[in-house]
Amino acid sequence: MKNILILLILILTLIHNNLFADSWPSPTEQVYESKNGKYRLTVKPGDESNYFDNVIKEIKNTEDFEVKGNRCIGILEKKISNSYVLLWKSELNNDVSPVSALVSDSGNYVVTFDNWSSVGRGDNVVVIYNENGKVIKTFRLEDILSPTETIRLSRSVLSTKWGRGHELDEENNLLVLKLLIRPFPYAGGAPGRKIAPEIKEENLKWDQNKITTIRRLRLSDGSIIDKPIIDKRFEYPKFECEKGQYAVQGPGGGARLWQMCIIDNGIKSKGSENNLHGKYQVSSFINGAWFIEVRGQYKNGKRDGTWTQVFNEGDTPCAREYDLGVIIKEECPQGWWGTF
Repeated sequence: MKNILILLILILTLIHNNLFADSWPSPTEQVYESKNGKYRLTVKPGDESNYFDNVIKEIKNTEDFEVKGNRCIGILEKKISNSYVLLWKSELNNDVSPVSALVSDSGNYVVTFDNWSSVGRGDNVVVIYNENGKVIKTFRLEDILSPTETIRLSRSVLSTKWGRGHELDEENNLLVLKLLIRPFPYAGGAPGRKIAPEIKEENLKWDQNKITTIRRLRLSDGSIIDKPIIDKRFEYPKFECEKGQYAVQGPGGGARLWQMCIIDNGIKSKGSENNLHGKYQVSSFINGAWFIEVRGQYKNGKRDGTWTQVFNEGDTPCAREYDLGVIIKEECPQGWWGTF
């Protein structure tokens, strides 16, 4: 297990350094001022090692693992004459640093956005703090958007591009989120995938910097005024597990969704042990409808039985036969695309 963790950290480091070297320089101290200039928030970033420590903590599924680096600190001050008076100094929720922040003209609210190295991911996509630096509410992206909205966001390996130019409505004490939601899910453009011309054209016409949706939240309690919109056209395919199991799911590249069954052992661990047990599938949204791209099942944490993958709806599936993780047979008329 220790070797696996070390390998994962190395992989994450390579991903981070190679894919995000330009986008994610080492975090530095940042200052955010209220519009009226009376208040300023200084963010002192935590150690970058916190990011990887928390990856290990999540894999181990334990609260006992110690994150050793210095924590991210927020300092709110009020300007009086030509000097600043400290109002509060507190650890922020972020492992390393938020990506941006807003400060209200009253000094009663601070809002931070996203996490260094992973926009749109995790528990702190939006965090609202009160006048004492205490958390009013935290939001995951899934708390703010419906599943049929999140499937229409642009994604990279570590980030989800979900909005820009957020504002505070000072008169009404509201946070105004400006969302970047595609009109249509990204259909995927891997070689060999058949995409209808009209879908390609719609994706090409979309302006990825154009605000498409406004969502307002009350600063006082974090309640959402504009409820997430559910579009029946993009609803996820149904997925049910057997008794004693529960279903988990997550996004893949483009408009893809993986779903699997986990043995409910009372703590709902994330697959770090051998509790993957039951069916697994990957669905892709192509040309206006979902189809199941990968089907298979796990037994005691290992792939077992027949697994199939189909690249385009209507094609003859590739097939692999597993015996508790060991491939014993495979056939693929079209040639493999990637791995599964």
